[in-house]
Amino acid sequence: RTPGNVTPGRVLRVPWGAGARGVTATVTAFDAAAQGYVTAWPCDADRPNTSVANVVPGATVINTVIVPAAANGDLCLYASSAMHIRVDVSSRFGAGLLPLEPPRRLVDSRLALSSSKGPVTRFRLRIPQTAQAAALTLTVTDPAASGFVTVWPCEQERPEASLVNFVRGQTVANSVVVPVPADRRLCGFASAPAQVLVDLEALFIAGYTSVGPVRVLDTRVGLGGYQGRRTTMQVDVGEVVPGARAVVVNLTTVNPAAAGSLLVWPCEEARPATPLLAY
Repeated sequence: RTPGNVTPGRVLRVPWGAGARGVTATVTAFDAAAQGYVTAWPCDADRPNTSVANVVPGATVINTVIVPAAANGDLCLYASSAMHIRVDVSSRFGAGLLPLEPPRRLVDSRLALSSSKGPVTRFRLRIPQTAQAAALTLTVTDPAASGFVTVWPCEQERPEASLVNFVRGQTVANSVVVPVPADRRLCGFASAPAQVLVDLEALFIAGYTSVGPVRVLDTRVGLGGYQGRRTTMQVDVGEVVPGARAVVVNLTTVNPAAAGSLLVWPCEEARPATPLLAY
């Protein structure tokens, strides 16, 4: 965590150590002096134009991203405005991950890249090579109304799970992992017209198994054994992904009673200090 606000335009180095092809990092940005964004990338590469967090004054923004690792393991971060930044690295990836450096922009509705120019409600993209899954950064800007975005293999029915939630006029980014079908084609849907950007960060070429998505908890309807607002819950994912060493989940909070944060961790371990979602 930075001891003071990061100077706009300053590049921060986060040493992590060599030996990984990529890492999962939770980036938290808060106390921003002005509207801005944060970018993360391996320090031995050029800074990309992909943001991992978009911030406004007074808001805390958290996003968990997959970042390719530099040869010496160092991660670099850039902040466009003065803010505090916290980075927590939770996992390392080996040969099963194929990082793309720099990230490849697959959709940009502002420029008619892979879709018609202007706000969209539907878009398509094609993953450039065969893989089990793709790590994407989805960015929504200038939406006409509050809503959500989801992305899924075109050969399947559109899922209920949202990947990005937004309010009118907001710019927001989220990093997601989406299964890649045999034809490598993915479909996207926005519930309100918005400018949409999709950046391909990495490919899982081994070690990833798709299970859905499968909704395992929804306190609105009692799914998962809990109904109504809760502060602590235990969720069993063993039947969905038996034998897995880790799972990719999408977290959504609805109508919170107050501002707060959401933490998720293995129940056999102590509760961590790092939240995965702020609201």
